[in-house]
Amino acid sequence: MAHEWHYYSPNNRHWPLTKFNNKGVYIEEGGFPELVSKRQDSGLVVPGLPGQILLPDGQIDPMTGTMNVVVDGPRVGLTNEEVFVAWNEDWDDIDEGTLVVDWTKPGHLSTKVRLAGDGVVGTPAYRLNEHEQDYFTFSMPIVADSGVWVWTQRETGPSVTIHNTGRSTIYPRLTWRDAGTAKMPSGMAINLPAVGGPRTIDFKPRESNVVTDVDGNIDHETWSKLRGAFTEGVPRGARRTYMIPPTAALTWDTSVRDAWR
Repeated sequence: MAHEWHYYSPNNRHWPLTKFNNKGVYIEEGGFPELVSKRQDSGLVVPGLPGQILLPDGQIDPMTGTMNVVVDGPRVGLTNEEVFVAWNEDWDDIDEGTLVVDWTKPGHLSTKVRLAGDGVVGTPAYRLNEHEQDYFTFSMPIVADSGVWVWTQRETGPSVTIHNTGRSTIYPRLTWRDAGTAKMPSGMAINLPAVGGPRTIDFKPRESNVVTDVDGNIDHETWSKLRGAFTEGVPRGARRTYMIPPTAALTWDTSVRDAWR
């Protein structure tokens, strides 16, 4: 299968959603949510804020769609009621989960989603464990407030070229462990100190080159050594090359309109 869908709840519980790899819930054939960002010809794309597409009135235009879901508890040794209750608990109309698409291209696509409408997963009219079939289907209205899909890619050094085909400036994240030098596309260099475990520096200007560990905790000591470092992004439509240590890696997000492109 070229595309594999996954859902991660607000509490990060994982639900694989393909027919042959699931936990009793999967997306019905042809039931994929058509979440597509609306084209903003008169709007404003804010550089450095992937996914934040502002309309003239300053509001973000969300993506909305419907996902057709199959509940098949007996397939995984559970009742339909047990599966449905667990699935229902992992959706909310305020707290967002994450819908992820893994496909044949490098990296993966994701968008934050929540329940739309009245915020309730509709239940079938019949009792879940007394239906004549072993499974049942229902539709879920969902909304992605960010308005875009985010395509996340990662490449190791020593040379990484980023082609920005997205909708806003890309600011990558550099992960390293060994001491070395990272060169920006302009040739400006950053001296990376040796660290006790993998560390990541975020190039977004609003993050002030913050340095975090693998758990996302700020490493204040290393961050202080890199404050004032000159980092660069990749403008929309541009191609830029970064030179980094061979054991280091760049990760970046590209905002795209459609999960199928």
